Amino acid sequence: MQELIPVSFVAPQPAKAGRSVAKRRLSVLALMAALLSGGCAEMTEAQRDTIIGGIAGAATGIMIGTLGGNTALGAGVGTGAGLLGGYIYSLNHRTGPQ
Repeated sequence: MQELIPVSFVAPQPAKAGRSVAKRRLSVLALMAALLSGGCAEMTEAQRDTIIGGIAGAATGIMIGTLGGNTALGAGVGTGAGLLGGYIYSLNHRTGPQ
């Protein structure tokens, strides 16, 4: 009969490291949003809507990109989509429904 030998193996915990990276990214995004929103006082409404759309798109893209395994691509696509969406919203908001 063979005896089972207990093996003590401690695997690295990437979840903790991943969380700290995600927290760092979220902190940078929050700082960028705070800095950009501070400068919104002298912007036009269309510029403000476009920037807010870009920030929201970047945040959403980072979250989706992290889940998909490519954070940078998610941030880039999200930012572009958010900027376009914010600009279209500002045009529609300015002219109103037709």
